[in-house]
Amino acid sequence: MAGIDKAAVVFSIAIALIGVGIAVIGDSADNTPTTTTTPSISTQVSETKSSEGFGADLAAKIRAEAEAGNSVNTDSLQDRQEAAAEKAEAEAAAEKAEA
Repeated sequence: MAGIDKAAVVFSIAIALIGVGIAVIGDSADNTPTTTTTPSISTQVSETKSSEGFGADLAAKIRAEAEAGNSVNTDSLQDRQEAAAEKAEAEAAAEKAEA
């Protein structure tokens, strides 16, 4: 029994020493944060365009189309879908008549 007790004590001391060794190694690690430098631009950057006239050309195009046509499509989506379905049915009937 004395031999088993001695082995248990040695085993316990070995485990404790391994834990202390890991703690010492972990403590020696450098945990300080690294300093980062901000990137610098070495070339001249062109100035960005102002957003003053953003979409002005598109608005002018829409305005010109509206003035030229002066007709606004007020059909609802359902009306347009029904018209498309009727057109498809008419085309199918025409193809069937040809055959």
